[in-house]
Amino acid sequence: MLSVPLSHVINLSLDTGQFPQEWKAAKIIPLHKSGSTTIFDNYRPISVLPIVSKVIEKIVHKQLMNFLDENKLLSTRQFGFRAKMSTELAATLLLDDIRKNVDKGQLVGAVFVDLSKAFDTISHSKLLTKLPSYGIDGKERTWFEDYLFNRSAQVSYNDVLSEAQQLKSGVPQGSILGPLLFVLFFNDITDIIDTNIVKYADDTVIYWADKDVTNLSKILTNEMAKLEKWMDENELILNAKKGKTEVLVFGTAQRTKRQSGEICV
Repeated sequence: MLSVPLSHVINLSLDTGQFPQEWKAAKIIPLHKSGSTTIFDNYRPISVLPIVSKVIEKIVHKQLMNFLDENKLLSTRQFGFRAKMSTELAATLLLDDIRKNVDKGQLVGAVFVDLSKAFDTISHSKLLTKLPSYGIDGKERTWFEDYLFNRSAQVSYNDVLSEAQQLKSGVPQGSILGPLLFVLFFNDITDIIDTNIVKYADDTVIYWADKDVTNLSKILTNEMAKLEKWMDENELILNAKKGKTEVLVFGTAQRTKRQSGEICV
């Protein structure tokens, strides 16, 4: 029976704080999205990990998520990769806040923030320094350190396999624990933002209501300065491409018409 030796390997991994090296190797399959096939950005990389590695990940994920939920360690404004915290709920919360303030005769300024390749650029060392604040320390932190480091990937294209390359950053794509580690990494953004915020995966919306567009501009500019400092400290990059990070103002036609200024952040 496979369950007996597998259980032994899993228990040994958790006891020693080591993740089997063979389970860290990923095969990357590039999936063409649209446009020219000669442009790398037109491909979506699909990461395939050993199936057996997901057994232990599922066990660790369940235990860790239960611990985080029981101790209320995750922000209530963090949506995505969590039970009962869906995209629809995040959108509903944001739109309801906007509607309520517009009905009061206020303007709502919102900055829709997008990070550049956030899942792939997360610093392993930065992530590990944050884990103790969530109660993940000692042998448990050592296990996550071994889980993250010394990973490799090979690209499979047209039945040709590239040489293995070491992955030096990012949460493991195609894994079960990767999205949860991503949430832990970004959870403390709410500690530095004083305005309203809604987060879903690597998409973040910062917004505030005021009757004057000049005040909105000042407030949101200050918040973006704090966010950019946080991003710099955490070695992340703002995606400034058109259609990625945008500023919008919501309000009634009468209210927006009376405001001559624009929000610039």
